[in-house]
Parts: sequence; C-alpha cells; structure tokens
Amino acid sequence: MDSVSLSLLKTVAKQRELSLRECAVMLPKKTGDHLDFYPLASLIKRGLVDLCMTLNGEPFNKNNEMELAISIYCHLESEKGVTEYLGRHFSGGGFGDERLFVTANGYFALDEMRSKRAERLWAISIGTFTAIVAASIKGLMG
Repeated sequence: MDSVSLSLLKTVAKQRELSLRECAVMLPKKTGDHLDFYPLASLIKRGLVDLCMTLNGEPFNKNNEMELAISIYCHLESEKGVTEYLGRHFSGGGFGDERLFVTANGYFALDEMRSKRAERLWAISIGTFTAIVAASIKGLMG
C-alpha cells in the first residue's frame, strides 16, 4: 500500500469517521482531476474503507476503481451545480458530507502491519544481540 493510501487509512481510523470532503482535502492534488482520487478509490475497492451509499444502484464499492475515482471527483465538484465530466452528468446534493469509515478489514490490515513491524524490530534486536554476544565470546577465547 502506498504512503498516500496508508496515511489516509490511518487518519480515518484515528478519527473513526471522516467526511468525503475532508478526505479529499488530504489527497495530494497532482493533476486536478479524477486521477487524484485513485488512492481513495483503491481503499474503497479493497474493502478497507467504505461509504453507506450506492452508485448506479449498486453498493459503492462494487464499482471499479476508475468509476469510483470519477464519481467521487465529479460529485465533489458538482456541489457547485451541475457538472459534466467525461460524458457523465453529475449534480450536487451533499455528497461531500457522506461519512467515510474504516471497515473490519481495514482495522485488521492496520493491526497486521503493526504486528509485522514489531516482529521485524524484534528480529533485528535479537540478531544484533546475538552478534554482539558471539563477538564478545570470540574475543574472550581468542
């Protein structure tokens, strides 16, 4: 998981819920279009975060990442009125106030990352300690 997605996941987990507008502000704006929303769309698609809404009559996370990124971008932009983007028409309606939350899979992924980090630190510590003891014993004997 890239650092933008991981940072967003950790922030939503810490806050418990975040509006879609607040999440959009956290995303780096490199292109100024739907491409900026792929990190958020990938988190939704992987089931790590979710929204309680539908898109085209289906649960939001059942759409592909491109459709999710375009929908999020257009709905946030359409709060100013009706928007047309890539042949799609979107209109406002408080979409930016939709609450984004971390799912059970998201919390599990964060816990797994923490435990892997702890395991790595323990392995490095034990390896370093073993090397020091071995060098000390070799120095005393030789």
